[in-house]
Amino acid sequence: SLRESSIDTGHDNCCDLARRQSLGFFTDVTTRDWLLKSEIFHSTQPNIQVPGLLKRPFFLRKTMEKSAKFWEENFDPEFTCYHERRLGGLGDGGKWVCDPHRIGQLSNDDGTRTCLVYSVGSNGNAHFEESVRDVLLKNGHCTKENLEIHTFDLKAWNERNGEFKDRVEEAGGTFHNWGIKTGAFSFNTTDYKIPKNLRLLFKTFAETFKELGHSNRQ
Repeated sequence: SLRESSIDTGHDNCCDLARRQSLGFFTDVTTRDWLLKSEIFHSTQPNIQVPGLLKRPFFLRKTMEKSAKFWEENFDPEFTCYHERRLGGLGDGGKWVCDPHRIGQLSNDDGTRTCLVYSVGSNGNAHFEESVRDVLLKNGHCTKENLEIHTFDLKAWNERNGEFKDRVEEAGGTFHNWGIKTGAFSFNTTDYKIPKNLRLLFKTFAETFKELGHSNRQ
């Protein structure tokens, strides 16, 4: 659990709590700051206006018809990274990344160091992949040999960008023609109106890790 019962930092060596609870991602956040972030996170929960909304797909669909109103009332930012950065520019294609300079700082079980990036959603626009490649190659942890960028999308082609696979590979990434779902998310409902032939194109992160051989990667 992120939550601790005391703000007292005497039980921790500077940044050990943040390092442990972030699985090694935040290595320089003091215990006092981490506990304050934890308290902020817990104070936002549940971070949704209507209890049980995600279990009511019809209501969710109706709410999403007015997306500006939906995001005004649901899922406010609950954890802010110290050096979050938008990569890929403004508008379609760009994505926010939590402290990209930290990517690649951990070693795998065999002692090797790798930089692994997942990009979910593409529409054939590879601005994010190009930007994350350039930024990570400058951060000192990543090299052309150990940087992997994997992009996922249900579609594989459109008239504007052509073959998504080609655009992603030009940016140094690998394209996968499937979407990402949570383990608890089900398409066994007519409210989502997702064609049966598309339902098989979704995989969980666990299934994706296994298929791509990433289960034990940092």
